[in-house]
Amino acid sequence: MVVFYIARDPHLQKQLQYELDAAFEVPDDGVETIATYDEVRRLPFLSACIRETLRYAPSIAQIPRASPSDTGLELLGKHIPPGTAVSTSAWIVGRDTALYGSDADVYRPSRWLEATSDQLKEWDRLDMTFGYGARKCLGRHLAMIQLWKVIAEVCSRSLPGFPPAVN
Repeated sequence: MVVFYIARDPHLQKQLQYELDAAFEVPDDGVETIATYDEVRRLPFLSACIRETLRYAPSIAQIPRASPSDTGLELLGKHIPPGTAVSTSAWIVGRDTALYGSDADVYRPSRWLEATSDQLKEWDRLDMTFGYGARKCLGRHLAMIQLWKVIAEVCSRSLPGFPPAVN
């Protein structure tokens, strides 16, 4: 989805191309190297595009759970009977206007660059991309490394104006 959203917006393509060009110049010998995770993770606009995609188009829409089978659950002043399916939705949280502003239904990576440190902390705290709390996905760190590196490589090698890979 990251590639899809970047590919359909020429303005985003140019912003990302500029950042990638500035960060990874092709050396005089013409031999390109593959950027490290630490290098690509420090690119603010690339990070904003990835984080915005995870917010705007989460890969898992709901994370189903069941209320305790013996007692049920008290939730916001209401009793949920034992064994009832209870679900959270990363999609709904990601589109919350109280959290992300009146344009929460718009794909806008710059919101991550404009946000205050308190907003970023709150967005990180409520991020449900890989689940939430004690049941958060154990493989999330590996997935994020792959995501940052693959998106940086795909975009750096396919955006117009970026030097082609040397075989």
